[in-house]
Amino acid sequence: PANPSTPTSNQNSGRKAYDEQTLIPVTIRMILASTPSSEGFALEDGRPLHHVKFVAAVRDFENQSTNISYNLEDGTGLVEVKQWLDDNDCSAVVEMKE
Repeated sequence: PANPSTPTSNQNSGRKAYDEQTLIPVTIRMILASTPSSEGFALEDGRPLHHVKFVAAVRDFENQSTNISYNLEDGTGLVEVKQWLDDNDCSAVVEMKE
């Protein structure tokens, strides 16, 4: 008889797929140390990066016609990110662009 408190292999594989696509809080250092993997990029501990979240200060930005480039710093590193602009942007993005 199966133990009701032990998940079946189907439940494990479903949970694994869910866990692999959750939001992962990271530092910029962790992002910069990530390595290419078969799924894109992975952290040093092997977790694949799908969605990440970090808190950082905007140190510089450059407004361009198609995007805004930001230099972000969180105390562990500095990274440049781009926000691509679209003619259908909401009013807050248009206001930030100005």
